[in-house]
Amino acid sequence: MATIYCIGRNYAAHAREMGAPADAEGEPVVFLKPEAARLEPPGPIRLPPDAGAIHHEAELVVRVGAGAVAEALALGLDLTDRPRQAAARAAGLPWARAKGFRGSAPLGPFVPAADVGPLDQLTFTLAVNGAVRQHGHAARMLHSVPRLLAYLDEVFGLRPGDLVYTGTPEGVGPLALGDRLVLALAGVAAAGSRWEVA
Repeated sequence: MATIYCIGRNYAAHAREMGAPADAEGEPVVFLKPEAARLEPPGPIRLPPDAGAIHHEAELVVRVGAGAVAEALALGLDLTDRPRQAAARAAGLPWARAKGFRGSAPLGPFVPAADVGPLDQLTFTLAVNGAVRQHGHAARMLHSVPRLLAYLDEVFGLRPGDLVYTGTPEGVGPLALGDRLVLALAGVAAAGSRWEVA
């Protein structure tokens, strides 16, 4: 069974919009999602009935291969119960309930890493109801993909098949019933996915 690693505060602009420091020199912020959080197309995305505002966080996702290198890439969403996360942060408690609920890790199709070009040049977008809300560029990551994989392997011991959500750019926001989402990786149509909130 794969471990789902998630990286927080990996884009400076997103860290600022969340009122958090952006630190490129320190250790990456790491949290985990359970396997049950994974959701594959066509979904749908279902909002937990007891949740407050569920925010979208579009991310580049790496599937780990042998030798702790990037074997394949996809686009995914780190769905977050923002009020619950804010309450946990204020109390100094873990984010597990806010980040790891069932279906909180929608994940599009993977494409081989060898087919997408240099990892630090990848750009991606999330559109909601036809309007682009997030635009990410891997070159703006505070911790690059190779650095993240090396760190996670050293600390946790990566295994083939593990997934790494590499962080979200600015522009996160709430989802509502009926929203239609489109994730797109520039120049790689096979990595795109469509979702509906039901």
